[in-house]
Order: sequence, then C-alpha cells, then structure tokens
Amino acid sequence: MDVLLLNPPAKSVDLMEPLGIQYLASALREKGYEVELLDAPSQFWDHKRVVEEIEKYHFKILGITVAFQKRLLETLEMVKELRSRGVKSHIILGGHPPTFTYKEILKNFPVDSIARGEGEQTFLELTEKIFQGEDWTQVPGIAYKEGKQVITNPTRALIKDLDEIPFPARDVLERKGQVIPQISIASSRGCYGFCSFCSVTAFYKLFSGSRWRARKPKAVVDEIEEIHKKFPRHYVFFVDDNFIGSTSIGKQRAIEIAEEIITRKLKFPFYISCRAIDVERNLFSVLKRAGLHTVFLGIESGQQNTLDLFDKQTTVEQNRQAIKILQELEINIDIGFIWVNPYTTLDEMRQDLKFLEETGIGPDLRNLNILAIYPGISLVDKLKSDGLLIEEPLDLKYQFKNEKTEEVVNFLKKILNSYLYPLFQEIINLNRQLSLLKQRERKEKTINYFREKLNEVNNDFNYLVKDYVYRVIDLFKSSEATISKDLEMIEKSLDISMENFKENLSWLDSAIKSRNAS
Repeated sequence: MDVLLLNPPAKSVDLMEPLGIQYLASALREKGYEVELLDAPSQFWDHKRVVEEIEKYHFKILGITVAFQKRLLETLEMVKELRSRGVKSHIILGGHPPTFTYKEILKNFPVDSIARGEGEQTFLELTEKIFQGEDWTQVPGIAYKEGKQVITNPTRALIKDLDEIPFPARDVLERKGQVIPQISIASSRGCYGFCSFCSVTAFYKLFSGSRWRARKPKAVVDEIEEIHKKFPRHYVFFVDDNFIGSTSIGKQRAIEIAEEIITRKLKFPFYISCRAIDVERNLFSVLKRAGLHTVFLGIESGQQNTLDLFDKQTTVEQNRQAIKILQELEINIDIGFIWVNPYTTLDEMRQDLKFLEETGIGPDLRNLNILAIYPGISLVDKLKSDGLLIEEPLDLKYQFKNEKTEEVVNFLKKILNSYLYPLFQEIINLNRQLSLLKQRERKEKTINYFREKLNEVNNDFNYLVKDYVYRVIDLFKSSEATISKDLEMIEKSLDISMENFKENLSWLDSAIKSRNAS
C-alpha cells in the first residue's frame, strides 16, 4: 500500500463520513496511488486500538486529518507511540488545528510535515515527490522541520473551482457493518461571516482566494444521486459551513439545488447550516419542498452585547425572526448557541435561558455551551489585551471577568460531567440505534412507538436540566451563608432523579437492541 489515511478517534461524536480523508483518497487514487482509509470513530476505536491497526499495514505515507482542537494532543501522543514502535513512514498532519499550531507541533512532536490550508493539491504533490524520490521540502502549502528550525513554505491559494476535485471516496460507507446513517455532501467551502470565535473564518482568511466557494448545483445533485443509488441512506447531511453563502448568488444557487432535486423526483430529507440573516421565507419554502428537514442556525446568543462581542453582524430581532420563519415552515432547528463566555454575567446567563424558552428552542444541554477558544481566532487578541487569556502548549484557555460566573460554571461543569452528560450521551446513542433500526425495517409503527417513548424521556430530561440550572444561578446570585449546603442538596436530589431516568433508558435500550438483533 502507498498511503494510509487516518481520521483519529473521538470520544463523543455524531457519526459522519470523514470527508476530509475521503477527498484526499479520491485525489490520490485518480493518479493511481493505492490508498487505505482508517476511520476510527465509526469503528469505535480508541488510540490504543488505532496504533495496533496501523501496525498491520506497510505504507510509505501516513496522512492524519485533525478536524477538532480537542483531538489534537491525543493524536500527537499517538504519533509518538507509533514512532516508538518503529514506524518510519512520512507522517503528515492536516486540518484547522495543525494549520494554526504547526510550529509548536513540528518543534515538539515527531511529525514530518504539516499541510496548511486545503489539502488535496498539497498532499497529492507531496506524495508524487516522495514516490518519485524528489525533494518534497519545496512543496507549496507545507511546513516542516530542518534541524531545529521550522520551515514555512509559501501558502497555496484556496481551490477556486471545487468541481475540479473528484467526488470523495466512500470507503466508510462500503464497509460491511458500518453504522453511519447518512450521506455527507460538501456543496461549498468556507463562510462569508467574520465571527470572532470561529476557526472557520480564521482558517480561510490565511489564504488568498474567495472565503466562500460553491459547487455547481447540477454537480452537487449528481453526486447525491450517484451515492444514494449505491449506498441508500435515509438522510443527506450538507457539511457546508454555510450552505446559503453570500449575496443573491448564493441564494439563487440554493434554489437551483432545490429545483434540481425536485425535477429529478429525488426523495430524501436533508440538513444544512446557515446564518440567521440567510433565512428568507420564499427561499426556505422552496428548500422545504425539496426535502429540507433541519437547519443548523448560528444564533449564538439572545443578548446584543454578546452578538457584538462575537462580531456576528446580526441582531437579536433577526435571530428571533429567523427562528419564527423556520418554525412556521415546520422545519426543525438546531442552533449554535454560546451560553457562557469570559464576559458573561449571571443576569445574562438567566436572560439567555429566557430567550431560549421564549423562542421555543430550549433550553436543553445542546444549547448550554461554554465558549471554547482556538488558536487563530480574532477573539484571542481581545482576551489577551484584557488579561483573561491563559496560554498553554497547543491549547488556549481563559479566566472569567466575573468571579460569580466562574463559580457557577465550575459547579455546573461538575454536575454536567457527573450526572447530565453521561445520560445525554445515552439518549444520543438510543437515537442512533433507532436510526439503524429504521434502515433495517420499515415497520413505522414500532419505530414511532420507540421514538415517542424516547422523546418523552428527552423532554423530561430537558425540563430537569432547565430546573437545576435556574436553581444554581439563583443560588449563586444570593448571598446566603448556606450556599455550600444547598449545593450538596442539589447533588443529592440529582442522584434520585438520575435513577429514574436510568431505569427508563435501560428499558428502552433493551427493547431496541432486542429489535435490532431479531
């Protein structure tokens, strides 16, 4: 084998195709290279198992795409383990986190090179140089280490015409017993926004070319139709950072994709992501007719000062209006929501919970996100100037401006990690099992029964979350001397509530597994 491509393990993630390495594989195979893909998340492999699997192969190049910052350090430790076991192949990393932290990686870990930016052309050229025995160190778009010095080659422009890239290899869908319930499609790359917390914005600003580029509608639907026939799936997931894109051109393209789907009489629900200001009734009515099922909407906050901090260039009223339009069109909504940031006050935490209730969005655990910061984002500069930034090797953290907020966050993290997240993960897993059951059989009555039972548990769970979060915030807002004792009582009552939920989930788990096994 020539090249081994790896999507590293993830502790908790909704299963999706690893399009990053699948695009690399198709680009390499088009040129005649033999490529194998390892997708650790869909195999439920940990780092130990991945190392064992990699040792079974003989390859000249190992390419690893690291899509998320939280996976970076563990992936780099895995690389050290591979080297200690005698793996001498060229190891190259790509993705957003390595692009921003390439100097620290090359100085401290046994990685040969980093692909900075979009990888298809860079990785292909690097592979060609290595296999032809030529000097690979001159390839544009990479960084590497020479002695103790990190060398940064000139960057490569963003790919202008995305339709020139061959359709991604679908190895993961081809594997027997795979558990990925949907087809993933990239119809565009980038986003026209300037959000100060977003690594997507920061990533594409590093390179020349348009930050939002889109494929032609016909090519997009051609890919869906081809893959859907070969690997029938119930759902199509558009992984675009922003499906609608900028200006009237992006909106017209979205309409043309919808019309192409309708004309070909293709029947599948699909999922897209966009900004609140992209939501227009006429546009989304057409998308709904084509099968639009769910929209991920970057709301982020119900407070204008927070939207301004995040440089969202939207208003709270625009957020409300976008939610209202989608609800009236009966399109499901997932929202991006950053409930707590370094400047948040307890009053703002409470107001955002109210915003989620008033709009009918929540709150639930998916909305109660605490801001994560990444190398490269513009918000880091403000945190640094305000003395709130805590810099660690390959990682960034912050302290809170408001001490009370920090106390609430620390306690909520404790009960979230100890009680609520494990239960929430069980609910996610049960939803995944139901998706698999739906693929196997068409007995809608049975599936709907399980779905209703699970929804009942989920609704009760969300009510519980809301109740406890309000209680904790109000407790810290007070100046009661008994606060530590009150917190103990909250934990004890959570213990009792969790037992009831666990019983219900255990019954559902057994029933669904029994059905899947039959």
